Amino acid sequence: MGNKTISAQLMRAENRPSGFDYLRLFLAISVIAVHSISICYGMQIHLKMWGGPLHPILKFIVPCFFAMSGVLVAGSLERNTVPAFLTLRFLRIVPGLSVETLISALLLGALLTSLSLTDYFSHEEFWRYMASIVGWVHIYLPGVLFGLFLLNWNAMLQWQLWE
Repeated sequence: MGNKTISAQLMRAENRPSGFDYLRLFLAISVIAVHSISICYGMQIHLKMWGGPLHPILKFIVPCFFAMSGVLVAGSLERNTVPAFLTLRFLRIVPGLSVETLISALLLGALLTSLSLTDYFSHEEFWRYMASIVGWVHIYLPGVLFGLFLLNWNAMLQWQLWE
């Protein structure tokens, strides 16, 4: 049967147990699913979902996700030197953030703005939004999403979280 202690299993996995990664992935997908249901099906379903018997479980998902992420990040810090850890964090965050920001600003924003493209690309808010790449987060793109919140109550309520 072999040695089945937790310590032996951790040594076998080089102190990188994949179960935590799988649990974090499950929690991340759960967070996306819960938010997607609310956004796609509106306030009536949102209220039923949060007022129903699943309410305690739904309320538990986000704190679990953040706690699990913290455990995994702390494990990474423990395994690496501080410069290596910071490099790994940079390489994990900045490329995805850069791509998301560029796609949002250059493609989606340009397609969805109510402004002319000249006004959109020269607007000061556009350039502030681009600063999100370096961590100075701005969520407004000029002329984008005007009127969305008049039609979508769930988005209007979540706007407070986006700010």
